[in-house]
This record gives sequence, C-alpha cells and structure tokens, in this order.
Amino acid sequence: MRAVVEGGFAEHLWPGDADRLYATPGWLRANVTRPGGRPFTVRAGGGDGVSVLAFLDKGDESSEAYDLVRTTVRWPLVFPWTPEGEGPLRAALDRRPGTEAALLPSLRAVLPGYELAVAGPHDPGLLDAAVSRLIGLARDQGAATCAFLYVPRDAAAVRRVLAGHGFTPVALTSRGLLRVRWTDLAGYAAALRPGRGRKVRVELRKVDAMGLTSRRADPLEGLEAITRLRCAHLTKFGRVPDEAAERARMAGVLAGFPPESLRLVLTAHEGRDVACLLLVRHRDTVYAALSATDPGPGLGLAHFENAYYAPIRLGLYRPGDVVDYGISHLDAKAWRGCDPCPLDAWVLAFDDDVHAVLRTVSGLSFRYSEEAPGRPPGEAPGHSTSGAPGRPAGEATGGREVGR
Repeated sequence: MRAVVEGGFAEHLWPGDADRLYATPGWLRANVTRPGGRPFTVRAGGGDGVSVLAFLDKGDESSEAYDLVRTTVRWPLVFPWTPEGEGPLRAALDRRPGTEAALLPSLRAVLPGYELAVAGPHDPGLLDAAVSRLIGLARDQGAATCAFLYVPRDAAAVRRVLAGHGFTPVALTSRGLLRVRWTDLAGYAAALRPGRGRKVRVELRKVDAMGLTSRRADPLEGLEAITRLRCAHLTKFGRVPDEAAERARMAGVLAGFPPESLRLVLTAHEGRDVACLLLVRHRDTVYAALSATDPGPGLGLAHFENAYYAPIRLGLYRPGDVVDYGISHLDAKAWRGCDPCPLDAWVLAFDDDVHAVLRTVSGLSFRYSEEAPGRPPGEAPGHSTSGAPGRPAGEATGGREVGR
C-alpha cells in the first residue's frame, strides 16, 4: 500500500472528523508550531486512510515535554522516575557514551496536546504503510531516530505495528481522565474515596476563606486575560513567552471551534484574575485545553479551584462526560478522582548500539517510572518482532520516509 508525505501540516491529507480534540484540523492549525521542529504529514490510503503528523527536531528545537532526549534518557527526566532508577539509567548510558547526542536529529510523531499522532482507523495495513513511510522519511532527512510519543497502552493495533518495525517502548507518564457520574460538588466529593472526599471539602472551605471567586466568562472577551495568565505561567516555569504569538495561537483556537463547544472559567482574588481554564467539548469528552495561573503568595489553591471545583460548581459538566485533564502530575489528579491512562514513547534508533541501550532503558522505565509504571500484560521489555534491533522488519541495511 502506497503512502504519501508532504511538508508542513497538510490539511488535505488529514481527516476532518477526528475523534479526539487534539487531532482536529481546528486545533492543529492553531498549535502546529508547539512541538518544535519542521512538520511533515504522512497519509496512507484514500478516504478512510490513516494520517500521521511528525516533527523533525535537529536539537534544541522542542520544548521539554516534546523532547525525545529529556523524556527518555536525560536525568532528571521530564517525567520522574523513583530515585533508585538514576544509577541503573546512568550505567546503561555509560555502555554507549554519547547516547543522548546519538538520538538526534529525531523525527517525532506527536500532536500538540501530548497526543498520539495517528488519525483515522487503526487498520493494521494502513498503519504499517504509514509507519514504513515515516521511517523512510526519517532516513531521508538524516534523522538518527524515529519516535512516536504519548502512545496509549490501550492502542493495541498501533503498538503491534510499531513493535513489528523494531520500535522500543519507554514509559513516560499518564493522562488524567475524570469520569463524571454526579451533578454537583456534593456529589463529586461523595463519589471520591473517603479520605479524598474529606480533603476536597477542606480545600473548598480554604478557597472560601481565601476570598477566591470563580465565574464563567465569554472566551473571546477573555482573550487578554488568557494571554496574560498564559505568559505569566510560562515565565514561572523558566520560559520566555512571546505574547503576540500566544495571543494569536489562542485566537486561532477560539476561531477553530463552534462557540457552543467553548467554556472559559476565570478565578479572581480581590478583583484580579489569577487563574483561567479553557474547556473545549469534543463529542463526549471535555478537554482542559489550557490551564494557567498567576496566583501570588498564599493562593496556591487557585489552580485547583479553577481547574477542578469551579467547573463543577458552575455546571459545566454532565453525567457521562469524560474530562481530559492532560498529562503528568498524576498524584494530584488521582486523588481528585482522575483515572490514569498510561502513555509511552516508542523509539527506533537506526544505530544498533544506540537501540540496544534503548532496550535496556525500556525495561528500567517500566520499573522506575513514577507516573506510568508497569506494562501491558504479556508484553516483554523492548519487544520487537523484527529480525534486528533498530531496523524495521524486512528492511535492508540500505533502506530508506502540535500545545498545549
């Protein structure tokens, strides 16, 4: 089966009816620059085909959660392991000095929003054609690795195809999903485990004592507040925001979806907005598409009031909804009722020695990862059905291929 590739986000090669928000054209148009690096679109099949979006990172072109090196091998990892994992990881890297540098350039398949970069049916034949083309593109572009980031462990067909091409899984983090089975804050707190429900009620009393107030606002009218809080949030984490770019990106998101699917929650203290949450409804999932805070001293609960409690108080969810709270910080999400959806990177290094190190790192990651431990039943560390590590099945040695 033939697959084609075009530079950039080629919307005509992308399905218009994606089942996930972060795979919709409206989201990708506004956020395609987030992962960093040059984008490419791969398409296998016709009207019901499979599309993949990937970004070529030649080094220092991606923010940390889109960075293959910092998410898989560089200590301290973006998504932490337990401290006991540091020694074994360093020992594994010492077996092949320069492994970090040898992972770059990398062609990374990922969507802005830390999402699986596959859109369309998970048909094994179509997936195989798309992955084969992506590997060839990586080689053509002089990449040292090809990787799929944030692959859910329940994406069985994708995982099987990647394993068949020699990719190795590395545990990353988990996505927090809140399943709505209640209609108000009292019902939400009562549905949590007893200790967690008590803690939520304590926090709600503290929120009141702090004088934090939340309201639903019009997203377009709140654009300046969103931009200010987003930039302050990025600065807090050591990044230098481009205010104009952030405003334009957010305006693109707001323009890309029907107004009835958008909800903005603003939380204020003494008349000043200190937190914002942009919710986007897509099918039966509500996505916390942007959360940002600039609370000031003593207002640490502003985030949890804004992101968790206020939307329930304001009636923005309905029973049967799933609220996608994004990746990482699993402990804070879990005790507020979120279920974990573990996510892994699947990596193919074209140097066999580097790939051998990755296979060792794979086993360590599933042992020491704090946010995505364990592994699917029956799957061995670094499983591959290809004849040679680091080489796609059936490929000769001379073979050739969007955020939050």
